[in-house]
Amino acid sequence: MAACLTVALRLPGLLDGLPYVRHPDEPVNYLVFHEMVATRSALPRFYVYPSLQYLVQGIPHAALLATGRVLGVWDSNDELGLAPNGGVGTTLVMSKAPWLLARSITVAVAVVGVLLVVHLATTLCRSRRWGAFAGTLAAVSGIGVSTGFLITPDALAGTTATATIALLIGLVHRPAGAWFMRQWSPLRWSIVTGLSLGLSVAAKYNNGLLALAVVAAVFLVGRQDRPSLRQVALLLAVAATTFLILNPAVLFDAHEFRRGVDELLGHYSAGHAGAEGGSLRANTKFLWNSDRIAVVLAIAGSVLVRNRTTWLLSGWVVGYTFLVSLSVVHFDRNLTSVLGALAVVAAVGAQRLWVAAAEQWHRDPHRAVRRPLVLACALLLLVPPTVSHTRDTVDALQVHLADPMSETRVWLDEQLPMDSSVLVEAYAPWIGPGRRVTHVVFIAQVPADLIAAHEIIVLTSSASGRFINKRDRYPTEAAVIDVLHANACATRTHVDQFGFRVEVVFQQCP
Repeated sequence: MAACLTVALRLPGLLDGLPYVRHPDEPVNYLVFHEMVATRSALPRFYVYPSLQYLVQGIPHAALLATGRVLGVWDSNDELGLAPNGGVGTTLVMSKAPWLLARSITVAVAVVGVLLVVHLATTLCRSRRWGAFAGTLAAVSGIGVSTGFLITPDALAGTTATATIALLIGLVHRPAGAWFMRQWSPLRWSIVTGLSLGLSVAAKYNNGLLALAVVAAVFLVGRQDRPSLRQVALLLAVAATTFLILNPAVLFDAHEFRRGVDELLGHYSAGHAGAEGGSLRANTKFLWNSDRIAVVLAIAGSVLVRNRTTWLLSGWVVGYTFLVSLSVVHFDRNLTSVLGALAVVAAVGAQRLWVAAAEQWHRDPHRAVRRPLVLACALLLLVPPTVSHTRDTVDALQVHLADPMSETRVWLDEQLPMDSSVLVEAYAPWIGPGRRVTHVVFIAQVPADLIAAHEIIVLTSSASGRFINKRDRYPTEAAVIDVLHANACATRTHVDQFGFRVEVVFQQCP
């Protein structure tokens, strides 16, 4: 059931926006493995993300390309590429087939992650009912749904992190561990967990924090089952070897690899307009908005069920969230690594609350009002987050099932005269041919002479809106936009049903 729900909520995302691509990271990742296949290279030449996702996507992409060429569907690699002159959030794909395949692989990875949650919760709670409950929480996770179809490494990072956490739980509390682990020796556990840890870090660098969870698990386990220092060293060696095998650029393209990692670190430390400052508060809010019900029940589980298992699960969720919040920049997708553990500890908490209510009922059945009151209080606490989460999920599905940019695209096409020179900001809809278009990320951060060289400026709420909405943080950028408005000959604005705003600023009278 949980797997079906996972697919149902992510399936609409397969066609999201196509043939236009709205998420800025998808074209970047797609072009990496597309070029790997086209040039027959094992090195992605792009290392802001580790290479595992490009290998996972590249192999089926190569098979699709070969099959299409044999069947005569396309003649060259270029037919599976992207249309030229695209900007951030304005990409047009040449063929839908490879995008559907790549997004389907992400959905499959997300399903595996949810099944891991079901299995782990089932073994911990010793109940298929509560395993299904945990799987349901993971399936409906807001962050999980929003990243569970994209061509990005986030779903893969979440699934591999959940697998590693499951192996750590199997060590800490063997009776609740997976059936195939109950007879495992510490040596075998070290090798398999090392492989899982290496895969996790190869999925996303953030998962390197799992090494701290490994150390915590070793200290939490009973002395008779505790791996030796040599076995822990073996685990880390296997993890490092796995990472190197999956990321050969560390050895064969070291300069580019270091540059990619430096770019990533610089991005998260130097800032990203609209997603910087107050990272701990922002990440906490992301987690609450994404998984309200799971958060409430996980807190109950952490308080009511005090054992090594819940300590490890809760510690991973809290510790990872805190550590990843030390960076200046915050994105909700960086929290996919804790969603599985959160759903499991929430199921543990829900089971404990249910058992406590049942025990109270059986202890004093003559006072029948107690159980309804307890259940009513529990439901009252869960109803608001349930309603809010349901509303958010429905809104997200409406966006995926529709083409949210279609109305704005038509409006914008009507506003821009043919053969006009247009400077377009990020996240604007695709602009049809016949105009001389230049794409930039933020108008407020480009040279003044570039702005002056164009007749028309297109501003968006997703780009310039970041500066206008936070003038105190971005006074310089907001001032540039104010000058544009003050000197404009005319401005025209369109706001769609989802609140996305596009403004056309005519620097010369139309």
